[in-house]
Amino acid sequence: MDGKVREKIPLNDDKNIVNNQDEFSMPELKLLNLIAEIIVNISIRESHEESNKISSFQRQEAK
Repeated sequence: MDGKVREKIPLNDDKNIVNNQDEFSMPELKLLNLIAEIIVNISIRESHEESNKISSFQRQEAK
């Protein structure tokens, strides 16, 4: 130790404490946001895949 007083970092920061049953903590909100992003990305990918299938089918019929 260098003799300096180090600032203690609280384990439970105020922003991570839920004050009410109806509120979400920051980690919970981050997790929910990540899940929502994944769902949206999967939906977009499936939409693109479906439109690509339709386009290739239409090209085959046009030949």
